[in-house]
Amino acid sequence: MTFAASNPVGNNLPYGDTYHTDDMNLITNNNALKHSTGTIWLAARHIVSQSNYTNFYVYSINPDSSINGGNGLYDINSNSASHIVSYVRGVRPVITLRGDLEITGGSGTQGSPYTLGVKERRVPETGSYITYTGGDYTGDWVVLRNKDGQLEIISKESVGDVTLSGAEGYANAVSILNNKAQQYLNANYAVGARSVGATEDSIGQINTTQYPLTFAAAREQGVLPYSDTYTTYDQGIIEKSTALQHTSGNVWLASRYMHAYAPSTSSKFGVKYFGPAGNASGLYLFVANSDSSTSSNTYSLGVRPVITLRPDMEIIGGSGLQSDPYRIGVPKEKVTVGSYVQYSAGDYAGDWVVLRNTKGQLEIISKESVGNVTISGAKGYANAVNILNTKAREYINTNYAVNGRSVGATENSIGAINTTEYPLTYAAASATTEHVPYFDICYISDQQIIANNATLQHSSGWVWMASRILTATDSLSDFKVRRLNSNGYADGNYVYQVGSGGGTNIYSDALGVRPVVTLRSDIQIIGGSGTVDTPYILGVR
Repeated sequence: MTFAASNPVGNNLPYGDTYHTDDMNLITNNNALKHSTGTIWLAARHIVSQSNYTNFYVYSINPDSSINGGNGLYDINSNSASHIVSYVRGVRPVITLRGDLEITGGSGTQGSPYTLGVKERRVPETGSYITYTGGDYTGDWVVLRNKDGQLEIISKESVGDVTLSGAEGYANAVSILNNKAQQYLNANYAVGARSVGATEDSIGQINTTQYPLTFAAAREQGVLPYSDTYTTYDQGIIEKSTALQHTSGNVWLASRYMHAYAPSTSSKFGVKYFGPAGNASGLYLFVANSDSSTSSNTYSLGVRPVITLRPDMEIIGGSGLQSDPYRIGVPKEKVTVGSYVQYSAGDYAGDWVVLRNTKGQLEIISKESVGNVTISGAKGYANAVNILNTKAREYINTNYAVNGRSVGATENSIGAINTTEYPLTYAAASATTEHVPYFDICYISDQQIIANNATLQHSSGWVWMASRILTATDSLSDFKVRRLNSNGYADGNYVYQVGSGGGTNIYSDALGVRPVVTLRSDIQIIGGSGTVDTPYILGVR
């Protein structure tokens, strides 16, 4: 900290230390948040530089929530003479709670504070109905099993018939049935699909070489090929639960069997199936006789896919009844900054990403600029926040969102016009205490998040931030509107200057705008994975 290094900063605040107002504004507007006595440090600094000295301050806050910027800890003059001062102030920690906690008791009063506990994940019971869409099947889906918190669901009815015939049908039965089932995999919700009767180790299985369909080979292999003995894995559950049973017809099980008992002169190769009550049986597709003759049969039965839901999918609504099935989605509290969200509004057809998640309240931002806005001169400076927020609000889709603002703005700056409060004259600018209008310093809340997350950064050029900055030297007052580049770096863009003699300079620039949209509180994540290819899908719970 030297005079030479700090003096060019002028009266601006050091980069990254302007966010003290985020906490302070909340405390000011809520008496319950104010402390009772003494002065508390705010983790935010500021510098005041004059022509022959520089002061280094740290902010503090008083019991009435008024800010105290006069904690000068260090000063240095142009002759390198310095002065050190010490202050003792209190500290109030701010703690971020874990995302898996919820309110489990209490009333939120001082005498009965809220108590916290770990959220219990709702685990639906076997046979309960659940909302899922995949392929061309429009019928119901029900829960088959819960595997360590990951759900498997099954179509309530057959999705269509599949024909199996002869030796080839037997050899490839598991693969054929699983391939049919995988047509009903919806990656927005699921990670796996198989035919009922199959397991993960049987998906894609083709066993012609391992189990040649001859009388002699069948006799040597025994009765059932090893990986096909899991017939009852699904069927046993279905047989015991009427809620899982289909209404009519027979359905294939992705499981084969062989009969080759002595002294029989034939080996029989079949595929299992089960009926509406869940009872299993089998159909012979191919017979190999001891005299080398063969015979084949052909059957067409239904298929019921079993879908493995994504592990991050949870129950977010519904009661599990056929009339009110469980609804699945990603809890909003678990959505991470930088995740992609499917949202459309205005004339912008690009991507949207999550900028901020505050206890499930999501703010999303356009990945790129929605278009340019020109800001110029004194009028442009005075109305910059309003101009940019007005442009951003064109991208509020009320089906999903409740508010919109420009990046760099906050709620208390929306619609701000400050011509009267901050007249654009050299004398008035020089007299301002902070040299930054009060509600224009909150840009850092957005800017820091963007600077630290590459997914949130736009691809090229500069975009406006709804935040102004005013600097005043001995002879010149500069009026700037902040801007943000593609790396998340912010600085001030000149729009107007006033000299001590009354002379003025007008600057004009056209930069992009990136709207920030606040989603409605009743909106849920009902699908998608948050990637650019499969963005989260929004819906009403």
